[in-house]
Amino acid sequence: MGVEDARYVLGLAVATDLGPNPVGTSGGNERTAIIASGYSSGDLQAIGPMAFSGPYPILYAGPTGLSQAVKDALSGLGIDHAIIVGGPLAVSTAVVAALESDGVSVLRVAGSDYTGTSVSLAGLETASPATHQGFGWDLRTPGLAVARGNGFQDGLAGASLAARGYHGSGPVPILLTQSQTTIGTDLVHYLRDVGGHGIGPSGRAVGFLMVLGGPEALVPSVVDAMARDL
Repeated sequence: MGVEDARYVLGLAVATDLGPNPVGTSGGNERTAIIASGYSSGDLQAIGPMAFSGPYPILYAGPTGLSQAVKDALSGLGIDHAIIVGGPLAVSTAVVAALESDGVSVLRVAGSDYTGTSVSLAGLETASPATHQGFGWDLRTPGLAVARGNGFQDGLAGASLAARGYHGSGPVPILLTQSQTTIGTDLVHYLRDVGGHGIGPSGRAVGFLMVLGGPEALVPSVVDAMARDL
């Protein structure tokens, strides 16, 4: 079995063996799964807290579509709604067509790159369900987690911490920089926006920035600049 094959098999095993109630609902009480590229680690870093909050199983799309095993898992889990993470280069339009033909509604969350996608996910997670199809995370201790986008280890390792939030106060979004030395335009704009207007339906001020990784992952000048933007 190749590395890629093992990744898909492991993803399916986790998604279908999470206990008696492995699938959370979103929107209009729809059983929801997250679909991401099995070939791109960038987008995967940002989806941990959302997956935990459902819980929403994560299933992997291949470069040309969904495998039969993934289709069977979607059917077996009774999925009504799929959140696709990443643009068409990450998860193809053929995947959207296949899902919709099977009666699964689709919401694609994407940016121009992994930094933009993480910002779009954060917007969805903290937006009001009534007006923006959001998840309405109204954080008791509002904060954000941030990881280096061009290295997947810190974001994946820190996902469980971000999913619990500050002292267990609830999940916080994970945002991804362009690199260890560059924040990225989309993230700069997002930080300045929430710094000025607050986060979540209540518009609370951001109280902390959870940095995932040491100074070689995100250099101190980048961390300081992000804190100033807030």
